[in-house]
Amino acid sequence: MIDRIRKLLAKGENAAATEAEAESFVRKAFALMEEHMISEQDVRREESEYVKDTREMKYRSGWREGLADSCGRLMGAAFSYHPSTNMCSFTGLPSNTDAAWALYFYLERQCVRITRTVYDNTKQQRKAEKGVAIGLARRMYEMRTTLPEGRQLVPMEHGNAEAAMNTANPRIRVDDKTMKVDSKEVQAGVTLADSIRIRDEI
Repeated sequence: MIDRIRKLLAKGENAAATEAEAESFVRKAFALMEEHMISEQDVRREESEYVKDTREMKYRSGWREGLADSCGRLMGAAFSYHPSTNMCSFTGLPSNTDAAWALYFYLERQCVRITRTVYDNTKQQRKAEKGVAIGLARRMYEMRTTLPEGRQLVPMEHGNAEAAMNTANPRIRVDDKTMKVDSKEVQAGVTLADSIRIRDEI
C-alpha cells in the first residue's frame, strides 16, 4: 500500500502532469493514507532506516521459531532464520526489532519455566513447551487483530519490514506446520499459556 501511495505522489510531483492531474493524484494518495492510517512520515521513510538485528537463538526448535515470528508480527518486525545455524533475525525499525527480541526472550523463558512446574518428564516438558508457545501465538494474533487506538499501524509496519527483509536478504521463514497441536501435552501447554502475561511486556 505504501508503494502505491508513493507512486501516486510521484505522479503528482511529475512536471509532465497537468495541474488537474497532479491534484487528482495527490488527493488519491492522501485518501489512501487516511483510509489505511498511514502517516506522511511512513510514506517518506527510506528503506535504509530498517535494520536487520541478528542474534543467536541458543536452542532452536520449531515452536521457538513460531513464537519469535508471532512476537515480530506483534511488534512490527519480520522474523527470519538461517536453516543451518542458530542465528535468527528481526528486520524492521531499530525500536521494533529491540522490542521483538525482548518480548521473545521473556516469553521463551516463561514457556520453559511454566512447563517445568507441571511435568517432571523431559519429553513431556518439550511437548508442553510447544503447546504454551502455540497458546501465546494465538493470544498475540488476537491482540494484533484487536489493537487499541494508536496501535493500528503495527500490522502495516510488519508488512513494510517483511518487504525490506525480502529486498535485502531473502530467508526461509517459519512453517505454520510447526505450530500444530498434536498431543495431549501440547494441548495442556496451550491451556497453560493463559497464565502468562503478555500485555504488560509490550
